[in-house]
Amino acid sequence: MRYVEANLPETLSYVDLWCVSDIHRGHRLHDEKAWHALLDRIREDPHAYMVLNGDLVEAALRSSKYGDVYRSMPPGDERRILVRELEPVRDKILCITSGNHELRHRDSDENPAALIAERLGLEDRYHPDGVLLEVSFGRKHGTKGVPTSFLFYVTHGRGMGRLPGGNLNRIFELPRVVQAVDGYIMGHVHKPIIFVSRTNIPDPRNKTCSPRLQLYAIAGSFLEWGDYAEQNMLAPTVTAFPVARLFQKEKWHPCKLMGTMMGHIYSDGRKAVVVLTEVPNHGLDGVRGGASSGDRRRGGVGEADRAAS
Repeated sequence: MRYVEANLPETLSYVDLWCVSDIHRGHRLHDEKAWHALLDRIREDPHAYMVLNGDLVEAALRSSKYGDVYRSMPPGDERRILVRELEPVRDKILCITSGNHELRHRDSDENPAALIAERLGLEDRYHPDGVLLEVSFGRKHGTKGVPTSFLFYVTHGRGMGRLPGGNLNRIFELPRVVQAVDGYIMGHVHKPIIFVSRTNIPDPRNKTCSPRLQLYAIAGSFLEWGDYAEQNMLAPTVTAFPVARLFQKEKWHPCKLMGTMMGHIYSDGRKAVVVLTEVPNHGLDGVRGGASSGDRRRGGVGEADRAAS
């Protein structure tokens, strides 16, 4: 695990954190149009940043248990193409991890994700297993030089569930690994999910208990349906990636606020379009209910809601 600090501009009042993984560059079913559409969307949006959370390349080696080496791109080509594609958004990448596909290179000391991070000059934002990512931006309580900070645990994940409940069970195990963070981000299962739950943080010093939101986000995949998925009777999934909208902390906010969104990418193989939609956030509703009438008169959570709409 590596602690990574991402210090973003003070002028940002909110950040859209795209949770991206399972690109599988090099696989014959990789949706290149959808991938390029997402890169363009992130590059053009000053509020958009992303994490790259493993399985960046297919890495179909002769020693691989799965994957058809003869119908996939050579590993060296996968890396070089991905580096060229990521260079224009290099400053938008907050951290990089490896997935099980990169670990196919276990007989070599050249991890593809590590090489990609090195070529991009982002070695200090890479770890093969997991990253504690601190995202700092804007101003906390309007104070110049004091940013709002969010802390996330980012790891590729393991295991596979056929139904949403099985996938949720995997990410619900992460609080047993790392506690006291603002959210958990994983991939691997190719089934996009995002929601925010509420917990309470005791404050013995002030003899109070404060609300805290925690994000749970599972990324989708850039693989079209077929091959392994069809052979194992796995249902097709949408091409979509969770987006956590992080708001700078204002004095009247009862806690740090996050909005839940989903970036859907619709592609027919010739063209693709990215549609960012809001996902209903019951955790945020719970915090709104706990705000005082004075908070609501000053805007409170509602102000953040309007910014997200």
